[in-house]
Amino acid sequence: MMKKNIYKKIALIGTSAAGKTSCVLELGIDSQKADMDRCLGASIPQSMETMLKWILQSESNIVNVSVHIDALEKMASVKQGQIQCELSEIFFIHLAAPVNVIEERLLSQSTRSETNIKHTLAGFARTDDVCKRLAD
Repeated sequence: MMKKNIYKKIALIGTSAAGKTSCVLELGIDSQKADMDRCLGASIPQSMETMLKWILQSESNIVNVSVHIDALEKMASVKQGQIQCELSEIFFIHLAAPVNVIEERLLSQSTRSETNIKHTLAGFARTDDVCKRLAD
């Protein structure tokens, strides 16, 4: 008989501008508590361990996960290796959109610099791929 996972958290993953923050807001969740970028900062790369700890200790049951690609890749590798760890307590939902839609969304956000938009689009395929592998 297969053991049923009991998930403690739902983690929204995807490229920048995929709609993670919009989902959190539409669900009526306080983004100050549920958004990893706001809680940990977006500019400093986070480790897998730091990200997992934040997800599991967040006051919100649904969280928006930052795009710290190296940590996400490590999570995907650990998960694919079926190693029992905190990952089994988190249900990962991959929010995805075609690259042209992502580009339109990024361009419409006045807070994004041209450099940031170029960087995001350049890493689109890698980020989307790792999120597909991590998603449940």
